[in-house]
Amino acid sequence: MARVLLGVTGSVAAIRAPELVAALIDAGHEVRAMATASALRFFDPASLPAGVLHTDADEWRFDSHQDGRWRRDDPVLHIELRAWAERLLIAPLDAHTLGK
Repeated sequence: MARVLLGVTGSVAAIRAPELVAALIDAGHEVRAMATASALRFFDPASLPAGVLHTDADEWRFDSHQDGRWRRDDPVLHIELRAWAERLLIAPLDAHTLGK
């Protein structure tokens, strides 16, 4: 099946994100989800399998460096996810995000 990157935006429909992730996994897809801070108000991140959910806070995390600064050879999450994903699904797609 496909490697699916699920973008979850800040709509009340985000409450269904855990069900959508489970359905995609049950259908045989590999899934990673990227949720906005607003989306996290509608579902519990712990309800997703470990390692599936990414947030803005993960984008520039460099815990391995004492000074916490980015280095040229450090991985960048959005680039890694772009290379990993075969499909992009944005659900729910709120009007604010669609307008962008």
